[in-house]
Amino acid sequence: MTSNHFYKSLSLVSVLSLILLYCYSEVFSIESFFGLGFYSFFIFLGLTLIVFKVAKKIIVHPNRTKFISFIISNMLLKMIVTVATVLIYFKTVKPTSQYFIVPFLTVYLIFTIFETYFLLKVANEKQ
Repeated sequence: MTSNHFYKSLSLVSVLSLILLYCYSEVFSIESFFGLGFYSFFIFLGLTLIVFKVAKKIIVHPNRTKFISFIISNMLLKMIVTVATVLIYFKTVKPTSQYFIVPFLTVYLIFTIFETYFLLKVANEKQ
């Protein structure tokens, strides 16, 4: 996957995420939970950019296990960041409804699908 293709796809994913966050705040009247969705958007955007840059560098390494190790480490880091983000938000904001997680999960799902897509493309470049 070329950097140009990645950034175009990331722009599309970002716009989709922001549109969905806006819909949640306007249509479903859960604007009080927009904060968690908005924070998660920037967290996952940053993680996605870092993962792409590192994956492009690691994939050219002759030892294929480096790339696999990176993918596993990325999954672990993403799980830790996900749990920490939700817990910090829950402890600081103290939401009154369990639906506060919906915008977060939406952004998480969109970026996870995109990350899987581009990592498969990067992994196939080597072959």
